[in-house]
Amino acid sequence: MSEPQTTTLYAAQTPNSQRVAIALRELSVPHQIRLFELSASPAATTLAEK
Repeated sequence: MSEPQTTTLYAAQTPNSQRVAIALRELSVPHQIRLFELSASPAATTLAEK
């Protein structure tokens, strides 16, 4: 039998990301969370400068 697949949640510190993480935990879905900063994105910096 193969190992269960793990879901990767790419999330920032936002309410929606927290909701998804809670839902995955409550549903017992195997997952890992990768946090990132929204303001660290080069695209976000470029848009802010315009």
